[in-house]
Amino acid sequence: MKTESTPSAPSRRFHRVWAILGLSIILLISMSLFLQQSLATLNEGSAWVAHSERVRFRLAQLLQAMSDLGNGVQAYLRTHDPRVFEPAEVAARGIETELHDLQTLMAQDSGQQSLLRELADLVRRRERETQEQRARALQGDSAAIEANIAGGEGRRVMEAARTTIAAMQSEEKRLLDYHSEAARRAYNAVAIAIWGASGIAILLLIALTTVTVRDAEQLRAVQEELTATLRSVGESRDALREADRRKDIFLATLSHELRNPLAPIRSATRVLETPGLTVQDLERSRSIISRQVGHMATLLDDLLDISRITRGLLTLRLGSIDLRTLMEAAIETAQPAIAAKQHHLHVEWPAAPIRMTADPVRLTQVIANLLTNAAKYTPPGGAITLTALADPGGVNISVRDTGIGIAADMLRRVFEMFSQVDAGQSQADGGVGIGLALVKGFVELHGGTVEARSGGTGRGSEFIVHLPSKLLLSDAAAPPQSALDSGTTASAAPPAVAAVARRVLVADDNRDGADIMALLLQQDGYEVSIAHSGPEALAVAAQNQPQIAILDIGMPGMSGYEVAQRIRAHGWGANMLLIALTGWGQEDDKRKALQAGFDHHLIKPIDPDTLEALMAAAK
Repeated sequence: MKTESTPSAPSRRFHRVWAILGLSIILLISMSLFLQQSLATLNEGSAWVAHSERVRFRLAQLLQAMSDLGNGVQAYLRTHDPRVFEPAEVAARGIETELHDLQTLMAQDSGQQSLLRELADLVRRRERETQEQRARALQGDSAAIEANIAGGEGRRVMEAARTTIAAMQSEEKRLLDYHSEAARRAYNAVAIAIWGASGIAILLLIALTTVTVRDAEQLRAVQEELTATLRSVGESRDALREADRRKDIFLATLSHELRNPLAPIRSATRVLETPGLTVQDLERSRSIISRQVGHMATLLDDLLDISRITRGLLTLRLGSIDLRTLMEAAIETAQPAIAAKQHHLHVEWPAAPIRMTADPVRLTQVIANLLTNAAKYTPPGGAITLTALADPGGVNISVRDTGIGIAADMLRRVFEMFSQVDAGQSQADGGVGIGLALVKGFVELHGGTVEARSGGTGRGSEFIVHLPSKLLLSDAAAPPQSALDSGTTASAAPPAVAAVARRVLVADDNRDGADIMALLLQQDGYEVSIAHSGPEALAVAAQNQPQIAILDIGMPGMSGYEVAQRIRAHGWGANMLLIALTGWGQEDDKRKALQAGFDHHLIKPIDPDTLEALMAAAK
């Protein structure tokens, strides 16, 4: 008799669980893309505000220059002193520049082009009329001047210019209102998406719980059958129990990670709905939403980091970093957990600046995880000490607390995936037991080690990270003074260091991308020039010789690789900081960028903070 094989009950159960997980991944990605588009609309609205203000300012400047062209004629007839024409000469020299800047600024405003051409014609008429008046004044022909004034040509030109400029300002106001309305709709869309995500997360949790409860009895029956069948094979039985335990922990981890970002997003959405919302509240809420949406978009990568480390697939992004800066960033990340229990944080900074080659994101996460772990397992009002010391063997980073301590049999197991010292307390504090496993993985990827020490239960704990001397750099520069001095209680993040004005070249064939990046850099105090093709980028670099060049790889006429190679071939480009900007992020792409002469390789869309950190580090 021929029988058909059917999937076992545990297999069907796992299929249902993975189906739900797959659905959650799709929904999270879709929501992230939708929120990203809505936030882009918000940013576009903000950009239009700045654009309109610049257009209005240029129009006012141009009108003033037109008025200044007629100055000095009457005064010269009385004094015969040519110096009275100086204001008019200054206006004459600058009016063409003002007009050109206005035309460049409004190049994309198709509805304004006819008015712009009319204004340019009025500028030419005003220039001719004032030049003729000045020539008659120099000849002493006062009668001709009086006749011209009586004819009213100059007055008619200025009145027409004022009328045209008023119409252009009205059109700018209409465009601003249109983009403001689009931004308002984007706000509403963000709010709807956030509440929808909250509902989806709740439904997913309910579904996972339902699947688990419904199949619990069946799973226990299967386990009992397997136990009876494999009684003589103990290790197969232990493996099944461990697999089931880790599966349950994985589901708990996923539900925890889905819930965590929703709380600040929900609060920020409520703030957006508040009447009389201030600009500061808007910016803060938008920043929170953007940051948390980015966090949700990377949740899956975070949960898979341990798997990548185990299989040797996680790649570090190495760079020159300052240890004190890493410590300050980690303290800022762990500050909410420390402040929530009113812990006293004592920081023992390195005696001298320590620079090393490492992955700043991963090492910051190592220190932050250790600080957060110490805060979680230390009773309220306890003490946490962060120490960093250098010795001939490398760097030692220590986090010591006065918490609940670790039993001797747990010291080796605390770094295992999903390991928890006290399951009850960990669940109460929201822990899921992956933080120390990530610490161990990231440290070992840097060639270092991490160990846990404790005098036993109730005697506190200490975690020591050792990084080898091969990571150290000899050209250490003094880091900025921190707001957290040794022996003080952590209460606020260190102040940001203002950017120093430097010349920067931004080259990208995407004009919107180049323009918005230039605007961001200009707001930080940089002098920015823009190019939209490879040959243009090379020409601008040769002319301006900037200290920093941000080059898109896929530009017309000449790739970013070739532009970088040609810049490096000149003496003025040998020490220029070159940053590659591309949508391609494979290891081979990074290798090509380094071979072409780039110092850094950034993947679109870039984080402005990451870019600023790279530029600041090169000062």
